Amino acid sequence: MRRVKGRHEKSKETKVGKKLWMRVASFVLLGLLAIPLIILLYMVFSPDYMVLIVKGESMKPTFEIGDVIVLRTYDDGFVEEGQIIAFKQNGFTVTHRVVSTDGMSIKTRGDADEDIDPWELSEFQIRGTYWFKIPCLGYLANFFRSKKGTAIIISAAVIFLIGLMVYEHFNSNKSVKGVRKKNQHNKIAGSANESERRT
Repeated sequence: MRRVKGRHEKSKETKVGKKLWMRVASFVLLGLLAIPLIILLYMVFSPDYMVLIVKGESMKPTFEIGDVIVLRTYDDGFVEEGQIIAFKQNGFTVTHRVVSTDGMSIKTRGDADEDIDPWELSEFQIRGTYWFKIPCLGYLANFFRSKKGTAIIISAAVIFLIGLMVYEHFNSNKSVKGVRKKNQHNKIAGSANESERRT
């Protein structure tokens, strides 16, 4: 004889299904958030890339203050007019656009500047060539570097861990209660069946 599922069993299966989908969705969301972060961290520590935070307005509107720009490390390649390069000047890293080059010297200018930079560069001064930017991410990076940002990260991690422990505690208690209730129900059902047999 085929056993028909009761309302309680169907409700239990629905809850289990929802929990499973919620876990899958959480893992997918974490993965989508973690992958770009892992790639960016790789670029920060890789010798093949440079990651800079824009702090000036000389390259507006191409770059805004707070943008993060990623550059490929320059390795005796070919520099052409219109290309954005990073170079050291007076102890600072400058990111400007090439306006002219004759193979020996390179002249640059910021997109927001009217005048060409007063210096001439050689290829040996070039540190990297522009690849892509991530708007406004620099504000977040600077915030996390600050004492306040560090305190917030630590506090958020502690709260998350405490919340996870509380959730696991209540979830385990709920499971134990469910097992006890089921055992009690089975005992009652068994006693009833035994009584019917005796009668």
